[in-house]
Amino acid sequence: MMKSFNSKFSNKIFTFLLLFTLSIIIFGCTNNSNEMNDDIIDDTNELSEISFQDMFNNAMTQFQNDDSYNLVIEMNRKRANESQSSYRRDDYTFFNQEGIFAFYEDGENFFERIEGTVYSYFEDNNTYVQTLAYPVMDDWEYDSFLPIFSVNNPTLIETESAYEYLFSVNAETFLNAHPSYLAHLLTISNATLKAEDAYDLSGINFNITVYFNKPSQSLFSISFDTVEYLNEVLDTHVNGYEDYIEADVHFLYNTNLHAHDLSLIDTYSIDDYPNYAWADVNRTFIELNTPKSIHFQYTADSDLLSLNVTSQGNYHIEINHEYRHSFMMYDDNYNFMGFYYMESGYYDIDLEIGCYYLVFNAAGSTGQYEISITLNS
Repeated sequence: MMKSFNSKFSNKIFTFLLLFTLSIIIFGCTNNSNEMNDDIIDDTNELSEISFQDMFNNAMTQFQNDDSYNLVIEMNRKRANESQSSYRRDDYTFFNQEGIFAFYEDGENFFERIEGTVYSYFEDNNTYVQTLAYPVMDDWEYDSFLPIFSVNNPTLIETESAYEYLFSVNAETFLNAHPSYLAHLLTISNATLKAEDAYDLSGINFNITVYFNKPSQSLFSISFDTVEYLNEVLDTHVNGYEDYIEADVHFLYNTNLHAHDLSLIDTYSIDDYPNYAWADVNRTFIELNTPKSIHFQYTADSDLLSLNVTSQGNYHIEINHEYRHSFMMYDDNYNFMGFYYMESGYYDIDLEIGCYYLVFNAAGSTGQYEISITLNS
């Protein structure tokens, strides 16, 4: 990510003295303000004619007019008692067309909408496997990660290479208008989502920074500071962890740098265990204290189990394998609740009464495995 530097009072004094000294040494020379310019320019003067809204709208129009565009999503997380930030990187290509509308570079899968249902196609040994895509994809269109902003008087900082705008938007208002962002802005580990009546987003904002390249004024990135939001909606004090002090999500844009053969989806096999259930007929329930078998057919496979929780408490979720496994959790309305690493093959989590979807990830380990869930005493 590019960095910006604040124009401090000491820098202005230094610049003044430097200019004064040079005017004495180089007698008769004309001071060229462009040559003597600071890295950061006073945005209240020279840049007053630059409109964020015009620049942003033009960038959105450009992306929508291109055949495709590339999006990289980077995440940084840090708790008060953690020494290092976590990191995650997703890389997508979005196509401006019906049917096949996205490709996930890291997961090697296309997304296609057929009669209102979204499917994923995963590559496995030069063949493709079709499976149901996760429900949030139902909100994704080719322009789903091109947000709509209407911003009055954003703070502007200009550097030699970029225009940087800073402003805030209400978190609830933004997520209601852009549901496709939720899974990325709420990606967590070692925390659980509070009950909806236990938090209030009316005064919670995302602090947003938007970068435009110079001199093209093309969009480079949109960054969200989600610290205030995560600490409001999550029970962060799980397993000895504390509140977030850093929680940034960066959406980096570019015209598409990748080439893809969009005619590949003509021969494929069907995932015998869909990654996600779209209706009750697709659901496979797991009972407490009774191991359930799942089958990872390919290295990017995910298998879903549904769990009815009839008693609030702390639940022990275990897989009979220790290699890099994790699971995602959704409530019965497909609201994303969290991403959890199963260190040593298990995870303990507090659950309220309700029905949940647990999506277990193969993470490179194909084969047959068993999942068991018990209630801790």
